[in-house]
Amino acid sequence: MQVSQERNQAIDQLEAIDQQQAEWAALQAENQRLKSAHTSLMQAYNQLLADGKKQAIDPTTDSAATPAGQLDEPSSRTKNTNKRVSTADGGAIARALRLFRAVQDWNDHHPLATFAITASLLKRDFGIHDRAVEAFFDQYQPEVDDYHQSIGVSNPRSHNRQNGRDTEQLKKFVATLTANG
Repeated sequence: MQVSQERNQAIDQLEAIDQQQAEWAALQAENQRLKSAHTSLMQAYNQLLADGKKQAIDPTTDSAATPAGQLDEPSSRTKNTNKRVSTADGGAIARALRLFRAVQDWNDHHPLATFAITASLLKRDFGIHDRAVEAFFDQYQPEVDDYHQSIGVSNPRSHNRQNGRDTEQLKKFVATLTANG
């Protein structure tokens, strides 16, 4: 009887630890997403200032603000390419990034019908051309992977084909964001 109670208590403690670890992982992923969004906003801000010939703010974050033990995006996962990107491609990459953020907003509002960020979604559904999609994933793949993990996407290639995913509704949602923003 006593052994059974101790066993049940130990199982309860393990379940509580597992739940805390899952919450911790979700918070870390959200923190990474917010840091990335901040960096993207600062880059856009600095670009706007550079176009206006004003002094820009350094978008780098204070390393003291990063908690000990938390790692930045692993550099081994970042792909480096020597491809030239034209101004038009840069615009398409920026559009792909805006779509990524819009899909994240959709997912926040529709947790039972989330979308994964895939090359197919960007190309087929939003008309981003191949080179820009490739350049977007070269630059943002670690963040996309982290985001997918944070929302429980185990297979991005098939995730958007699950029941309840309506790309037309997603497109309308994105269109309203772009019209209002």
